[in-house]
Amino acid sequence: MTYLTYNRDTYLTYDKDGDVPAYPSYASYGDFSPVKGDYATATPAQKASLYIMPDLLSGSDYNGGSVSKSNYDTFLKMYGKREGVYDCHGGMGTFAIVIRADVAESEDIAETLDDLGNYPVLDENAYRKEQDVRKKDAWSGWVERDARNKVETKVQEFIEDWEPDDSFEERFYDAIEETGECFQEESDGSMYIKVDKLVPNITDMILAEIVPDLSLPLLMGRNWKSETARMLYLSRLKGVPV
Repeated sequence: MTYLTYNRDTYLTYDKDGDVPAYPSYASYGDFSPVKGDYATATPAQKASLYIMPDLLSGSDYNGGSVSKSNYDTFLKMYGKREGVYDCHGGMGTFAIVIRADVAESEDIAETLDDLGNYPVLDENAYRKEQDVRKKDAWSGWVERDARNKVETKVQEFIEDWEPDDSFEERFYDAIEETGECFQEESDGSMYIKVDKLVPNITDMILAEIVPDLSLPLLMGRNWKSETARMLYLSRLKGVPV
């Protein structure tokens, strides 16, 4: 039911009486049905009552991800007020762009759809911003809690009453930069990162910074994962009697 370009033999009809709700209102995803036929022989009058739903402009809570969502937002900004372009929503967070078939053949929209056939992202900045939103959702949803708990356990082996402070998020992203570990987008559009790969670096940096001078010799045999932390530790150790 969803496709990339408009030159096809499958298209949609609107099942409700009257016109499709225009922007800023939106149509219901379930109000469109696929129709089989020979699109190449459709008359202009027939095309005016047929619709397409490009796949890279649609998604839901379970598919599509940041590519489709950023494309959807970008396309709405470009053409949302154009007659024959419709915002469409449904259950499970479904979102889509529906385009009347004759409007899809207009020069600028046809060019945009064809561009998607060559490269799946309409706007790189919008795509990165959408990914950032999803990373923040992951951070607040589970990543911060998981990372804090694991680092706290490690650091408290040396400093019993230590607890993460407001700098923890910065330390987390410093560890990402140092390790090269990064967020990966799952098939449902959520973000995942291997927190366990970052915990040693975060722990190293915290210990190198906050362990009291007199306790620094206790870390002499440590297998440092963070080179930055190791260098900081050695610079501190120089002034401590062993």
